[in-house]
Amino acid sequence: MSIVAEKLTHIYLEGSPNESVAIDSIDLKIEAGEFWGIIGHTGSGKSTLVQHLNALMQPTSGRICVDGDDLKDKKNRREARKKVGLVFQYPEYQLFEETVLKDIAYGPMNMGESTEKAYEIAREAMVSVGLSPDEIEGRSPFELSGGQKRRVAIAGIIAIRPRYLVLDEPMAGLDPRGRKDILNLLKTLREKTGCAVIMISHSMDDIAQFADHVAVLNEGKLYKAGSVAEVFSDMEALRRTGLDIPQAAILAERLKKQGIEIDRSIYTVEQMLDFITEKTGGVSG
Repeated sequence: MSIVAEKLTHIYLEGSPNESVAIDSIDLKIEAGEFWGIIGHTGSGKSTLVQHLNALMQPTSGRICVDGDDLKDKKNRREARKKVGLVFQYPEYQLFEETVLKDIAYGPMNMGESTEKAYEIAREAMVSVGLSPDEIEGRSPFELSGGQKRRVAIAGIIAIRPRYLVLDEPMAGLDPRGRKDILNLLKTLREKTGCAVIMISHSMDDIAQFADHVAVLNEGKLYKAGSVAEVFSDMEALRRTGLDIPQAAILAERLKKQGIEIDRSIYTVEQMLDFITEKTGGVSG
């Protein structure tokens, strides 16, 4: 089971004076259960890429397949939208129903579930994102805090029980506590459901901590893809695309320049703490 992009290309306003190549000949394979971080500077094609994963957009050329089904076929596109849930940046803007329960249940009902069954699924989705149905299901989603709205929007996607969960900057606009909550939520959902997570983020530290694999886009092309260790061990390559570097990797680089022998694969705070603990014999403070 996987999502496969082959020579995926999308051109906006093709043939016009304002023609723009958003993504160009991208080859990428995302296996079921993996956590992929999608990174790149603004305008590199990240959002265009992920909107092809559930056929929200159609390629100009090349193709995308979900679990072996080519999304050129209309029937396959309908099935793909059941398997691939897409959460947009500022997902609270996706909320529209009068109550939280109805909003989250909309997806299951649209897929043919009875009202009673859809509400049951919606309540399960609320619990899965850390919300209490008793406290929140009858409230208007527009009365909630920013973090709660974000959770409700994610619950609405979870309710369709996707095999692949795609998120475009899900922590945008949240404070540090809210960011941490959403990231831990995604980690827990992946552990409980086994779904793959594909997340666009501008935070290299978040990607370094939570992702297994990273795809780096630059000017519409797939610049680099591989494990987190492979991508973040080559800091110069990332700098050439104008990206930031995880803070732990920057510290590791500075220590190395001062003559301290340190593994170049250190890119998370946890790894750096382990290194310091080992070097100091466990002495702290």
